[in-house]
Amino acid sequence: MKKISMLVGLVAALFACGTAPATLQPEERVIQQVIEVDRPRDELFDLAMEWVARAFRSAQAVIQYQDREAGKIVGKGNMTVTYVLFSYPTYFTLTIETKDGRVRATVEDAYVLVDYENEVPIRKVEQMKRFKPKVLDLFASLEAALRVEKADW
Repeated sequence: MKKISMLVGLVAALFACGTAPATLQPEERVIQQVIEVDRPRDELFDLAMEWVARAFRSAQAVIQYQDREAGKIVGKGNMTVTYVLFSYPTYFTLTIETKDGRVRATVEDAYVLVDYENEVPIRKVEQMKRFKPKVLDLFASLEAALRVEKADW
């Protein structure tokens, strides 16, 4: 009987180890996209700043750094993401870099605010599977804003 109990315990332990959530490598925690747009850097910078103002509730609260000469905007954004059954606020750092003809958008340092005191970094594959589509939607929104033709009113 002891042998059967030990065997069952060993098999259970092996299955538990085999089902541990897969951890992301540091480079897999960064979501990045380059958007090709035939416009000068300064115009792309202005359009990106306008997009931040429209995409987030408060551009002043989001933008932490902006440098027109370098063509760089860094901000702290958030969105609600559903993980399994519950939705949680998910915070991240957004970097937008502009050059003539292209924009690079990067989201990194993402974490989930589980309650008022516990911040859980996104480090598991399953978490990223829920978060990444929302970020890609955000990037698609940025791309659409960069491609809009200016209306001559």
